[in-house]
Amino acid sequence: MTVDLTAYDGLLVDAFGVLYNQAGGFEESAACVQAFLAAGKPVVVVTNNTSVSPETISSRLNAMGMLIAPSHILSSGRGLAWDPEYQQAIDGRSVFLIGADDAAVYVADAGARCVNSLADADAVVLACTAQEVTAYDAIIEYKNQRPNSPVFCINPDRYIPVGDQRVPVIGYFAERIEQSAGPVHWMGKPLPVFSAVVRTYCQAALALSIGENWVFVDDNPNNVRQITQDLGVQGLVSVETGLAQSWPSPLPESDAWRYIKRLSIRADLWYDNASRAKKG
Repeated sequence: MTVDLTAYDGLLVDAFGVLYNQAGGFEESAACVQAFLAAGKPVVVVTNNTSVSPETISSRLNAMGMLIAPSHILSSGRGLAWDPEYQQAIDGRSVFLIGADDAAVYVADAGARCVNSLADADAVVLACTAQEVTAYDAIIEYKNQRPNSPVFCINPDRYIPVGDQRVPVIGYFAERIEQSAGPVHWMGKPLPVFSAVVRTYCQAALALSIGENWVFVDDNPNNVRQITQDLGVQGLVSVETGLAQSWPSPLPESDAWRYIKRLSIRADLWYDNASRAKKG
């Protein structure tokens, strides 16, 4: 049994673990993206990747045969500019960024500027994993000394799949900072605040109205659960290509979505909520 993806009006899709992984792009995913675009249907990448800019993500996808414009790359980093409260809280501030220079675009788009020293910063943005773990200790000290200075984590992912392992990333370390020094402002899947950003950005920047005949595909069941609930779209979880392969507990079975083996034009079902049966 299969799901015809091209029957949907639009595609919201995760990047790492659905369109590609550390080994490269998936041919079936590229064919699905191409089919949507050829039919004049929108494809919007909804990703927690804040290590690089939308332009860089777009360039990488283009090289994999997925011709998705930077404007249609909705990284959680855009939430700094597109959530009104976050934008107001960071606008005009000096920001110490944990992340590559390419990620500074998310800070700039929100009206802030990056500085090279914590001592010169009145806010911190955590975009991707630091090379030195001592960086987190320095932020804990900074936050304890300046409790009113906001710390933003724009990628809440605690782990990413690498082979059959789950490797801790920036969300894991941001949680440690929060436990030691006080509240962190979070942005990204599966938080409802980011679902709201997805809807607002698609309407205002892309002139797209997300509806019930759109589909969201992700390799994280928690992300699919939240976004289908918040946006009223259909949901599919890819189980062969990403995080679901190393999920720490049995995958939840729900009427809210179905599981597919991998993203493709006609995706093979792994679990069908209608019959509540695993397909093998």
